[in-house]
Amino acid sequence: MNHYEPTEERLVKHPIFEWRYMDEVSGFVYPWYTEESLKWMKNIDFSKMRVFEYGAGVSTLWWRWNAREVRSIDNNFEWATKARATFCDDERRYVQACVTMNNNSGELWDIIVIDGAWRDDCTQYALKQIRKGGYIIIDNYHQPSVCGPEDWVKTDELLKDYPRVVFPQVGHYDWRTAVFQIV
Repeated sequence: MNHYEPTEERLVKHPIFEWRYMDEVSGFVYPWYTEESLKWMKNIDFSKMRVFEYGAGVSTLWWRWNAREVRSIDNNFEWATKARATFCDDERRYVQACVTMNNNSGELWDIIVIDGAWRDDCTQYALKQIRKGGYIIIDNYHQPSVCGPEDWVKTDELLKDYPRVVFPQVGHYDWRTAVFQIV
């Protein structure tokens, strides 16, 4: 992965939500990922990238503003409705969505975000649908309140050979956003 130099250009603290950030130009709130991962993200031009999200919400709006194409799925009806994402509570269809929502174009995703249910199985499908050099972003990585340790076994095994950076959140010992580059 490339080394990044965080700068504060366009990244300002949200006036209400503690450490959360917003883009000072667009006003869009950055995804609720960890602060250091946002500093890394803001130095990347996503405008030509295709993004798939497992788990929709605040991040979905930000990705739609910044990426060429965004497809999102969520197994929570309320979040799917708010983010105008596809709702699916069937595990098999949910984890296969990065394939089925690809419009049969054969074009691979540049970024796949895993921030929802069935993370281990989502990782397996993500690796089949991500382009070489693309990124898999996993929010709440190894966070006990999201998944137990046994729920990360397959994900860790599948991603063990890829460069990664895990960005912890200062002041919150178990909040982490992990970025894996698929090389």
